[in-house]
Amino acid sequence: AFAKSRLVLDRHGLDPDSLGYTFSADGTELRTTWDTSRPWSHMTVNALGHGAVIGNDGSIFSFAGNSQQNSLTPFLPDTIPAQTLGQTIYVVDLESGRADTATYAPMRRGDLAHDVVFGRGYASFHKRSDDTDLDLTAFVPPAEPVEIRILRIKNRSRKTRRYRVVPYFEIVLAELTRDSRGRLETEVDPSGGAIYFRNPENQFHRGHMFVAWSLAGDAHETLRSRFLGGGGRDLTNPWFVESGESDPSCSDDGVRSAAFSGYVEIAAGSEAEIAVVIGQTETLDEAKHLIAHYTDPGAAEHALQETKDWWQRTLSVLRVE
Repeated sequence: AFAKSRLVLDRHGLDPDSLGYTFSADGTELRTTWDTSRPWSHMTVNALGHGAVIGNDGSIFSFAGNSQQNSLTPFLPDTIPAQTLGQTIYVVDLESGRADTATYAPMRRGDLAHDVVFGRGYASFHKRSDDTDLDLTAFVPPAEPVEIRILRIKNRSRKTRRYRVVPYFEIVLAELTRDSRGRLETEVDPSGGAIYFRNPENQFHRGHMFVAWSLAGDAHETLRSRFLGGGGRDLTNPWFVESGESDPSCSDDGVRSAAFSGYVEIAAGSEAEIAVVIGQTETLDEAKHLIAHYTDPGAAEHALQETKDWWQRTLSVLRVE
């Protein structure tokens, strides 16, 4: 089918490669980059109403129950490339001090190779630098109220390197950030590896939202202002990412976030895998059960394969050429 589509494009004088995308041989994946003439978005969702809209620049908008009334993270208009992300995962090479992400935004490093894959139920981002490969896969399991991120960091240098990893999520639990500003209840798990949020005024969708991860954390932050830090900082150079701790000089701006900081040491030629889970459940016990399971990187990988298999079964009944 892809070969036929190339013939059609050729007849019209169009170069398929110049359009900024190709399909995999079996047609189940669309492969592109961040550098398209207009933003591309991929919808991942399950029957429980949990899902995410994922842009090819790496912007992700998560929701539960209803994408308008219960945004988990901020929605960004898709008419222009995202200027301010609602969520991302930073990786800092502690030898060079350079921070980056597997996605193009927010760092916008046009000098590095980026690849984006939109698959059935998932999206993957790949970035390659001189000595480190970053690979992020985001997906929504078909039968659980969660989204999962799997981050792989590969050290291609000839010596052991140490990295700081910082997941960041701005929390909404309403339609817009301003609707829940100063209203969210926050609870940090005693382990420091999970943070729970609740909006008692959201009549549309109640329950406990959570963000958790597999890495043993050294610090966490629930105030966006202290994550970003003072002095005109933004998501390209947050204080928390640079220092691994919060900026105590900043007052509470009423906006809540889930941010963690932890370290991983990777031998030359080796890689590390980290799982991050975001979701919402009716009870705290349900949230803790899902966290205990899916923050295991092995369980996260298994869930990714199950998601791919589910979509394969669902969409293989009828094929049209």
